[in-house]
Amino acid sequence: VFPAPVPGYFLAWDNNGKLVSVPVNTISSTGEGNPIDDGGVGDGTTDVTTVLQQIITELAPSGGGKVYLPPGSWRLGSLLTSNGMSLSIQGSGKFTTTILVDNDAGWLDYQGRVADGLSVTDLTVMAGQVDESSGTGIDAAWPAGAAASGEHFLCRNVRFVPKTGYDKTRAWFATPIKLANAGGATLVDVESEFNGPTVDVVNTATAKGLRLVACSSRGVLLRARGGQDAVQVLGCSAESGTNALDL
Repeated sequence: VFPAPVPGYFLAWDNNGKLVSVPVNTISSTGEGNPIDDGGVGDGTTDVTTVLQQIITELAPSGGGKVYLPPGSWRLGSLLTSNGMSLSIQGSGKFTTTILVDNDAGWLDYQGRVADGLSVTDLTVMAGQVDESSGTGIDAAWPAGAAASGEHFLCRNVRFVPKTGYDKTRAWFATPIKLANAGGATLVDVESEFNGPTVDVVNTATAKGLRLVACSSRGVLLRARGGQDAVQVLGCSAESGTNALDL
């Protein structure tokens, strides 16, 4: 359970594994899709939805690009959207960068073209309303037939954890990751502390070539509706008493 956020500070783990509060003004800009450059503050209380959405929108004319989230707790009061572009969202590490989802819809609605890719790496997603179900964390879809044209989705070194006060026995973050028509999707070192399926594959095409490596889940790890051809699972686990795979 995480302490409540304090304005002007973010929570991080030090080298000894201890939670510490770090002033946000110690973070420097990288100059690459960084919310700090546009006035964003990762203190867990300031809503940065508008800042991050503007960064994503400005990447669209060039076909996409990278959003870098430095150490901090980046609060989203509403859903981010991305349409018709490749997108990479990278944190500084899953114990230093946190996306705090403070809405019921989720944090990223991604609609890609056939050749577009989505990458989410090195961060924590903290979500869930108290005693309520929240929305989908990453809701990503591509056009029909896109799954046959290459690899579309990468999620690496990412945690999905509940917010303070969240009752995991009564509700769950509905789906941390939902994929449609994503060819060759790969998840590495992804963990979820929610009851719902960590990965929800909504059609047969997405399940073909899906790879899960060193992933863990409190509930079902993978639900593949419509087929499970060529799913590869290596070194993954689900909490005792639940099925790791729902195929």
